[in-house]
Parts: sequence; structure tokens; C-alpha cells
Amino acid sequence: MIKKLTVIILAVLLMLSAFPLAFAAGTPTITVSSATAMPGETINLKVSLSNNPGINTFAFGFDYDTTRLNLVDVTLADGAEGSLTYVQKAIWIKTTKTNSSYDTTYNGDYLNLEFKVLDNAATGDAPVAVTYTQGDISNENEEDVDFALVAGKVTVTTNAQTSGVITVSSATAAPGETVNLKVSISDNPGINTFALGFDYDTTRLNLVDVTLADGAEGSLTYVQKAIWIKTTKTNGSYDTTYNGDYLNLEFKVLDNAAAGDASVAVTYTQGDISNENEEDVDFSLVAGKVTVAISPILPTGDAKITVATVIAKAGQEVEVPITMENNPGVIGVGLRVAYDNALTLVSVTDGGVLGGTMHGTNYNKNPYYLNWANDTATSNITENGVIATLRFKVADDAADGVYAVSLSYDNDDFEIFNYDAETVEFNLAAGGVEVKAYTVGDVDGNGRVNAQDRLILSRYIAQWDGFAERIEDMRAADIDGNGRVNAQDRLILSRYIAQWDGYSSYFEV
Repeated sequence: MIKKLTVIILAVLLMLSAFPLAFAAGTPTITVSSATAMPGETINLKVSLSNNPGINTFAFGFDYDTTRLNLVDVTLADGAEGSLTYVQKAIWIKTTKTNSSYDTTYNGDYLNLEFKVLDNAATGDAPVAVTYTQGDISNENEEDVDFALVAGKVTVTTNAQTSGVITVSSATAAPGETVNLKVSISDNPGINTFALGFDYDTTRLNLVDVTLADGAEGSLTYVQKAIWIKTTKTNGSYDTTYNGDYLNLEFKVLDNAAAGDASVAVTYTQGDISNENEEDVDFSLVAGKVTVAISPILPTGDAKITVATVIAKAGQEVEVPITMENNPGVIGVGLRVAYDNALTLVSVTDGGVLGGTMHGTNYNKNPYYLNWANDTATSNITENGVIATLRFKVADDAADGVYAVSLSYDNDDFEIFNYDAETVEFNLAAGGVEVKAYTVGDVDGNGRVNAQDRLILSRYIAQWDGFAERIEDMRAADIDGNGRVNAQDRLILSRYIAQWDGYSSYFEV
């Protein structure tokens, strides 16, 4: 014990500098649990919801290490109301009213994921994550409900020894804000000391401080590493088996942080966690993240600038228009355009609505700066429409999901003003690029949308034997994207194939 304490103190004296955050509580979060198993075993993970604002339906996909795991079944957890159907996606809906609402604010376990660990699975961590796209989670008013996602994992081991789990929480914040994440321990076998490092996205975040969480005993020193030790005995032992929050991580979101997810992970090396007998104690690690969301200025009027959301596949180039509505009259517009790192800005085209000359920065700059100036104009410009079109290249390895493109201005360096040099405020609506690895309507996955897809979909809806297996990706059959595959999808597909006006928008890629 004395030897270990001496080593810790010396390590602290050799380290330099410190860093700080405030807690963005209440973020709706979907969390996958973690577990340890051996090759050939069956293991169950839980998908739980916290800070649920009220939902009526969801459609979840699952991204996991197929070289180690096989997803056998997905079932509704005990205590979760509603009904569940699992065919490639877990589609859940609450069809009964509680307290005059079809929504539920239930927090806790919703799904059981049953995995078989492959017989030839290599040892190590097999990540398991929930996936969803815009429109997959909604309330009874059919309004989208957004959740932060925390992945879990199955640690494949060659022996029956289990380890504890160290988990970093997740939160959402805007550029310039401070935000707190929690580092918690579960399945703690008994530890006396640890020295933890932190790996995070330095292009978006700065770690300001690390402090001991309420309820965690022992003492903490933070100088580049968080060094914790328990120096008093409890029940005759210097070890603690306490489970819960151990650390508070205070982050500052950088002022120029791009919209998107900034990962935050705990790191340690062999010997950094030990018990009172100076024996190493191993832990599985679950990373968290800070989702950077651009906070718009919210005026009282209905003037609005909107970034569209468009659909693309990984590796494609796609155009994203920015549109102005209910323009009360301007002669100068300055905007920051922040976008996810999975997108590369290729070009920007002036929409011609705002007059003068559009000025921008280097395409490699994120945020990208857009500016229109008409200082010699004799009256306000009141036109509406597409003010600019952004062309992005989607990363070749981009996973399915929505990659944000957002706007901001601050009435300082980037402002919007009229002929009388008065500030004009606009609502700003973010959009982005929704990446899908499938083509809507291509039910059989052969690269074409035609009458054969309609036939397969019709027979699947009619519950013909063998036709569920003929659907390559259930998301392609969910034509209207509401999380359900039903007769309405068949109708839209039929009208699209028959070239009815107004139905092609469902199938644009």
C-alpha cells in the first residue's frame, strides 16, 4: 500500500498543467449495455432509454462486429409497454393511451438483444451500437424526437473471468458552451487506485477540469491524468467495490467547433488500475460523446433560413440548398456554415437571390463563411428562395445516419442587417446529408426499382411464406420512412412505378 502511494505521489509531481465544464443535463439518450462472454456462448445486452421526453414509436437498427457476433433475436424488455416487431429493424409502437396520451416517458430497459458469440470469435471487444435515421423516432404528433447514442460491447474472452466496465456519458452542447460528462464504474471487483487518461476530439473540445463525483470516496489529483486512491480502510480493506459515478469531466466546446459528434473516451495501460494487493484489475471501456449542435438566434418573427436535408450514399457527391423564407428586407447577410467531418465541401454556388457578389472562404475551412454585401443598394432586398447551394462529397466509409450541416450568426462579425443599418433576425434551421446504404424502393436489392419490388412487397404485406427473406433491407421497403412497412408503402411504390406526379420525391438518392 505504502509503495503504491509513493509511486502515485511521484507521478503527480512529474506531471504538468490542468484543464475544466457545466452539466448539460436532460439529454435523451439510448444506451446499449456491455457484457463478457466466451466463443460459442449466448449473451444478452440491454437497450435502455433515459431522459425520455415522450415517444410513440421507434425503428432501431443495430451495428455490431459480425466477425465475432451474430444477432439472434430482439425482444421487448420486461416493464416496457407497447408492441415490438423485429425484422432487420426493431419496430416498436405504443397503440394504447395512458393519461390521455399515446406517448410514453418510460425510462429503463426497452429491448433485449440476444447475441451468439461465434465459435471462432477472436478475443477482444466487439462493439454493439443502435442506429437510427431522421424520422425513425417520433411522438404521437409525428414529430421527430432526437436521442444521443451510447454504444456497448461484448468483450470476447478465452476464460470465464469477467471485468468491470468504465463508461463515459454523453451530452449535447453548442459552440462556446461548457458541458459535463460523467465517468462511471459498474461491476467493480474491488479497486484501490487508478490513473486514467482521456482521448477526445480536440478539434471540437477542450478538457477544462476533472473532479471527483459526489458519492465517490477516496482522493483525486488531476494533472494530465486523473489519479485516484483510497487511503482509508472500510470493513478491513483499502479496496472499494463502489459502483456509480467516479469523475466529472468538464469540457469547453470550442467556439469554431463543427456540428456533429465529438468522441470522449477513457484510456489506461496495464498497471494503471490495481487493488490493495497491487494486482492489476481490468476494465472494459465504453466511450461517450458530446454532440455539437449549432444554437441559432431565435427571433420573434417568422423570417427563416433553412438548410435542406438530402439523401445520398457513401462516396457520392450531393447538393444541399440553403433557402430564405419570409425575408423582411436585407442588404447584408453573413453566415457561418458548420458541417460534419464525414462531409467534404467541394463547391458553393450563389443562388442569386441576395444581389451583389457572394464572398466565401477556402473550401477546406470548417465552419465555411458566407457573406453578401450590398452597401450601395438604395433599398432592401426582399426576395426569397435558394441563396446558396453547397456541394459535398460524402466520405467513402460514412455509416448510415444524418450528417449535420448547420448555420449560425452572432450580430457581431457575422450579422444580418437592412438598409437602415438595423439588425434583422432570422430563425435558422439545420439540415444535412442523410446517408443510406440502400435505395428506397429497391426491395430485393438488385439495384433497380421496378414491378418485381412491388410484387415482393405486396406478398410480404400479405404474409406469404418466404417473402420476408426476399426483402434485402427492410428500410428499403419502408417507402415513407415512418418506421412501418405496410399497405401505404405498397401504394406509394405502385404509383411511383406508374409514374404518377409527385411520387418521385420518395425515391430520390
